[in-house]
Amino acid sequence: GTRYIPGEGRAHSGAMQDLGIGRLKDWRGIKVDHPEHDVLQDATHTPFMRIRKSSTESWVYRSGRSDHVLVQAFDDQHRAAGVLVIEGMFSYPGLAEPRTSVPLLDRLIDKLYAKLSATKGSHRYRTIRNAFNSLPLEYLFALPVKDVQKLVEQVLEVDAEHRSQIHITTDEAQNIAFIFVALPRTHYSDELRADIRRVLKARFSAGSVDDGVYAGNFDSVTFHYFLSGASKMDAAGQKALKVEIDQLASPWSDRLADALEGRHGQKQARALHALYNEAFPNRYREETSIARAVEDIEVLETIGRNNRFDCDIYQEKNDQRLGITRLRMFQSDNLLLSDILPILDNFGLIVIDQFPTTVHVPGRSENTIATFRISGVQGLDIDLTARRNRLRNAIRAVVVGAMSNDPLNRLLLRADIPWPNVVLIAAYSNYARQLGMPYGQPTVQEILLRHADIVRALTELFRAKFDPEIEGQTATQVDERRLQLVERTRRALVLQLESVDDLTSDQVLRTLYNLVEATVRTNFYSRDNNQDFHLVLKFDPQLITRMPDPRPYREIYVFHPQVAGLHLRGGPAARGGIRWSDRLVDFRTEVLGLMATQNLKNVLIVPRGAKGAFVLRQPPLDMALRRAHADEMYKVFIRGLLDVTDNLVDGKPVTPKGVLCHEGPDHYLVVAADKGTAHLSDTANALAAERNFWLGDAFASGGSKGYDHKKDAITSRGAWACVQ
Repeated sequence: GTRYIPGEGRAHSGAMQDLGIGRLKDWRGIKVDHPEHDVLQDATHTPFMRIRKSSTESWVYRSGRSDHVLVQAFDDQHRAAGVLVIEGMFSYPGLAEPRTSVPLLDRLIDKLYAKLSATKGSHRYRTIRNAFNSLPLEYLFALPVKDVQKLVEQVLEVDAEHRSQIHITTDEAQNIAFIFVALPRTHYSDELRADIRRVLKARFSAGSVDDGVYAGNFDSVTFHYFLSGASKMDAAGQKALKVEIDQLASPWSDRLADALEGRHGQKQARALHALYNEAFPNRYREETSIARAVEDIEVLETIGRNNRFDCDIYQEKNDQRLGITRLRMFQSDNLLLSDILPILDNFGLIVIDQFPTTVHVPGRSENTIATFRISGVQGLDIDLTARRNRLRNAIRAVVVGAMSNDPLNRLLLRADIPWPNVVLIAAYSNYARQLGMPYGQPTVQEILLRHADIVRALTELFRAKFDPEIEGQTATQVDERRLQLVERTRRALVLQLESVDDLTSDQVLRTLYNLVEATVRTNFYSRDNNQDFHLVLKFDPQLITRMPDPRPYREIYVFHPQVAGLHLRGGPAARGGIRWSDRLVDFRTEVLGLMATQNLKNVLIVPRGAKGAFVLRQPPLDMALRRAHADEMYKVFIRGLLDVTDNLVDGKPVTPKGVLCHEGPDHYLVVAADKGTAHLSDTANALAAERNFWLGDAFASGGSKGYDHKKDAITSRGAWACVQ
C-alpha cells in the first residue's frame, strides 16, 4: 500500500493529494509506529529516502513485520511538504541479494571501507564485504553508519576469536528494538535461536518479535530480531541482557573457561578446565549456572585435598521467586539418602526433592554432588541464604561427627545460634537428665525449641562468663569488668525467665540457667572445633540447686557425639578409678555410689575419694569393634579432664590457655584403672605426658611404670607422691 501524508498546515496540489492505495488507503485506520508529525519530521530531517520496519504484521507474501519506504515530497516552491509512505515486504530473492549490490547500500559499504582503512582487493577488504553481506537487509537501510560499522566489526571478531557478539539498538520514541547476535557457526541451533527470542520478548515486554537468520561464507551465523511494542531499557539493563544472551549463545565449555580464568588466572584456569570440562553430565550443564559450576569445582578441589565432605546453600536465578533454596552436598563417597534426610529434618528443613550428580574427573575417584531443593524451615519464615554459613557449618559438623544428629539441632535456626552453641545446650540438657530432671527428652526438646529466645540468652550468659575474646580484649582471668558483664547479661536473662507462664517450661529453663551459673570452667573457647569434638563443663556442685546427695566437691562432665563421661571428686585431693559403664541413662547414679565408697576406702591414703565413668552413646554391635571404640573414647574422656585442669610449672598452678576460671587454682587430678580400663593406664599417662602434666607417668596408677597396688598397698602412684 501507499499513502501521501502532508505536513501539518501544508497541502499539496495534484494527484499526490489524494494518493492512498491498498492497506494505506485509509491511513487513520492503520496502527503506525508513531504520530504523523513524527513521520514527517523523520522524513524531512533525513536523506531523501529511508526504509524502516513498521509495527504491523504483513497480510501477504510471508509472515513478519512489513517495511515502510519513506520518500520525501516537496511543494511547488521546492520546500519539504510531506512524505510518501510505501508499505510492502522484500521478496526472498531480494533478501538473498548481496548487500553490496543494492542501490543506496553500495554507498554505505564504500563509507565502511574508508572508515575501516580497507584497500580494494585486500584480505581485509573481502572480510569486511562478507561481514556486511551477512547483515539483515531491512535494517541496513535504517541503521546509522556508526551502528553498521560496529556490527561489521563484531562479525569480524566472532570469526577471529570464535566468540559471540551482541548488538542492541533501541528507538524509544517508536517503542522498537533491534538486536543482532553473531556467533560461531558451530554454536548454531534452532533451539538457541528460539531461546534468545523468548528472552528478548520477556526482557523488553515486547508485543511481538520478528527474527531471521543468516549463514553466509563466514564461519559465523547471525541472528537478528526486531521487537515492536518494546518497553524502555536503560544501559544497565542492556548490559545485563547482553550477558544473558552471551551465556545462552556460548557453549558451556567456553563459558566455564572464561569464568575459571576470571577467578583463578589463566594458568590455573586451564588446568581446572582440562579436569572438569567433560566431568559433568548433560543434566548438570542444563540446570547449573556457570557461576555455580565454578563454585562446585572449587569445593570439589577442596574435598579432594583436605576432607571428604562439604556443602553449600544457594539460589539459582528463579529460585527466590519460587520460594526455593538449594542445598548442595559434596562427598568423595556415595551419599545415602537415608542418612542425609534425617539430618536435614532435624534442622527443620522442608525438602521438596533431590537429584544426584556423579562427577567423573580423569585419574580420580568419582565424586557425588547431591542437590536438595528446600522450600523452607518448619515453623519459621526466614531467608536461608542469609544464614548460609551458619547452616552449612552445622551440616558439616553433623556429617563429620562433631555434632550429633539430634532434633535439638533445630535450635540452630530457631534461636539463630552457631552449631557449637547448640551442642552446648544439648550438653547441659543431657547433664540435667543425669541429675534426675523429671521430664523426658521429647518434653525438654519441645520446651527449648518453643523458648528459643531464652536458649539464646543462656548461651549469651555462658559467653559472658567464659569467652576470653569478648568486648575486644583477650582475658586470662576473671576480673571486675568481666563480673559486671556477667551481671548485666544475667539480669536480662532473668527478665526473660520471669515471662515464662507454665510450670514445666519454667522448671526446665531455670534448671539449665542454674547449671550455667554453677559452671566454673569449660574448654568451649579453647578447643579446636575442627578437631576436638568433645565439650567439657566443670561444675561446683555446691551451686547446683537440685542434685542427689552426697554432693561432690567438683564434677567434670565430658560431652561428645560418641561418648559422655563424668568425673566426681569428693575433695580437692581425691583419687579413684575410671570405668567403662553401660548405663547410658543413669551412669551418674552408678558413679556417685562408687565415689561414696571410694571415700571410705581412701581414708588411709588420701583425704577423699573420686570416681569417673564414661559411656558409649552409639556403641557398635560387634563386641570387638565396641572394645576398640571404647579405648578410643577413653582417650577423648581423659583429654577432656585435662582440658580444664591446671598444671604445676615450677611449683605454681598454670591454667590451660583459653580457659577462664570462676574458682581458685585446681591442679590435682589422678586416675586409676577400673572395670573395662585396666589395660589403659599407659594410655592415660601418655596423654598426660603430651600435656607435660606435672604428675607425668604418676597420673594413672598401674601400667608399665606404676606401682602394684596389691603389693604396695596403694592404688595410685600419684596419690602416694602427694601424701609424701
